[in-house]
Amino acid sequence: MDDKKPISEMVDELWGVYTAIKVISLVHWSGNLQIRE
Repeated sequence: MDDKKPISEMVDELWGVYTAIKVISLVHWSGNLQIRE
């Protein structure tokens, strides 16, 4: 039984979620800056 593939897939999914959250946060933060100006 090879557990390497499921673990690497989990890491890829977590990394994708982390990246999406960073992008959304950056866009939200940029939007707030524009509103303040």
